[in-house]
Amino acid sequence: MYCIIADHYPDAIVAILRAVSSAPPGGVVIHCHSGKDRTGMIAALLLAIAGVPAGEIATDYAESQARLWPDYEQRLQQGRVAAGDGLSHKPLAEPETMFGFLNHLNTRYGGVRAYLAQAGMPAFAIDLIQDRLGWR
Repeated sequence: MYCIIADHYPDAIVAILRAVSSAPPGGVVIHCHSGKDRTGMIAALLLAIAGVPAGEIATDYAESQARLWPDYEQRLQQGRVAAGDGLSHKPLAEPETMFGFLNHLNTRYGGVRAYLAQAGMPAFAIDLIQDRLGWR
């Protein structure tokens, strides 16, 4: 799913990252419904821009499952979600998912920075993110 989003909605991804690059000093909150899919993709892109290795990004991403699973089990017990509702209701965030996403960006586009450039994000905006994250 992450690869499909990256391939078909690069303008939305760039819009989010441009918002981060142009935000005033201080923290920036990024969120989605569960806090692991769209949020995980954007967090992964930001971490990759900052030079964090893929293994660390995938490990960080996998923490989402450990943190969201107790809430899922509680909703299941309360009958707010049915056991047979499918994967879309389960907070799965396995490292292989993130490795697959990052590998897709590397093999199809030549990496995160090249993907963002092809998607229309100017190099100076990527540099601003690196500066914001203290990488440069």
